[in-house]
Amino acid sequence: MTGTPTLGEDRVRRVRLTRLLAYDIAANIASLLLLAAVWLWVRRSPAVGLLAGLVAAHLLVDLALLRRRSPAQDRSTVAVLTASTWLVTLAVAPIVPVVLPILALTSLYPVVLAKPYLTRRRVPLLACLLVAVNAAMAAESRLGPLSPLGIQVPGWLTSAILITFTPVTAGTVALLLWHNSAWLTGALRQATESNRALRRARQQVTGQAAQLRASRDRIAAAADAERRRIQRDLHDGAQQSLLAAAVTARLARQHWDTSPNRTAELLDRLRADLDQAAADLRRLACGIYPRC
Repeated sequence: MTGTPTLGEDRVRRVRLTRLLAYDIAANIASLLLLAAVWLWVRRSPAVGLLAGLVAAHLLVDLALLRRRSPAQDRSTVAVLTASTWLVTLAVAPIVPVVLPILALTSLYPVVLAKPYLTRRRVPLLACLLVAVNAAMAAESRLGPLSPLGIQVPGWLTSAILITFTPVTAGTVALLLWHNSAWLTGALRQATESNRALRRARQQVTGQAAQLRASRDRIAAAADAERRRIQRDLHDGAQQSLLAAAVTARLARQHWDTSPNRTAELLDRLRADLDQAAADLRRLACGIYPRC
């Protein structure tokens, strides 16, 4: 079967299936009325009763299928309707061979209806079954006059049946094809809109990815610039003060024993260099983390 349908598709399919069942029920009722007229005014044959029984059984199947409410049962409904329709057409063909054109059109009902529920692999199988059913009906119609159940229908009644039911049956098939076309058009429109939405989403994702790449490059450039600034501040500020403090400390050590006054001056300079280094480091730290 096809992929999981949306709620809108379920509703459309349900409406189409309900309409077909309604058409089929109406056709069965019309057929029963026609058979009753044939029984009363044309010919009282056991075959007429058999035909009425077949049509009534198919009508009961349609009514039972119509009572189903769950969309999940639609596929089984189509399968049962297909089997019931083909069995009835195969049973009617040898009894009333003259209605073969109507039976051939009727056999198309389930095929047209089942198309939205089929996968690509099952369509050829259903087509082969349709050809086989029509070939069997054609063969039965040729053997029908030889069957003891065959009905010899008057010419005027045959013409009336064919003229009345053939256009109605063909119109029903055409209506089903139109419903299929409308459904396929809607599905194509939804697919096109989804494709456009996906394209827009892809363009948005591409734009966001470009923005993320640009933001990443800016962050990397800012981090690199900040690293160079910190390196420069350390080299030009605290590092110079610490180097001067180291030189001053060595000088103070040299004059420690010989010149106490010189040593005191050097120690004062050492403290000033260390204070400057501490101030540079404090300023650098505030630049990295302002809330200091």
